Amino acid sequence: MTITQAQQESIREVLWHNLKFKETFDELYDHILTSIEHTETSEKLPHEIATDIIKSEFGGWEKLKELELSRQKQIQSQLRGKLWKLMKGYFRFPLILFTLLASSVFYYAADHLPRKIIVLIMFLAVMMPLLMCYRIISFPIKRWSRKYKASIKESVVEGISKIGLGLFNCLMFIPQLFVKDGNFLVINNMHASALALAAVVYSIYSLSAIRLFQEDLNVSLVP
Repeated sequence: MTITQAQQESIREVLWHNLKFKETFDELYDHILTSIEHTETSEKLPHEIATDIIKSEFGGWEKLKELELSRQKQIQSQLRGKLWKLMKGYFRFPLILFTLLASSVFYYAADHLPRKIIVLIMFLAVMMPLLMCYRIISFPIKRWSRKYKASIKESVVEGISKIGLGLFNCLMFIPQLFVKDGNFLVINNMHASALALAAVVYSIYSLSAIRLFQEDLNVSLVP
């Protein structure tokens, strides 16, 4: 059965209205077009055939939405699991050598240099994944477009990027709730080993997130 461009757009509109995520939309759109093209000529319109395919193969729109949510959880679990695996890799050979070296450097810096330098390094570490995140989703303004369809991976990436920044904000601003100028008071009185540990954890989290974005989303720090 031959499908015209107008009929393809009609099918696209039906799927666009009923599906939430870009990944499932793309897969289902291609699948339905292929199925219709291999169907014998029918009196039904292509978008009606598409609805029949949804009912016969997926159990209807409501069942399809359940499958879509299941797919969302699957992708989220895969990406977060890989992030955790990448982080654990820094405590195994050979990356543990980097971790030990970074720990020594941060300990020395915390003990001999102004603490603001360590804070700046930690801030840069949490900002790098966030900058990559906005390269992936093309900045939030894109979401105002009617042509925008949410991506499962984008939502996970955004969450991963904001966790580091959230932890940094907790370290910097929560002490102010209890003590005037409490942020630097805590940091200045923190033992060098504790500050070095925090810097290492922030760095490992950032490096792991960057590697995840590069390997699974083909995004780099530079254009």
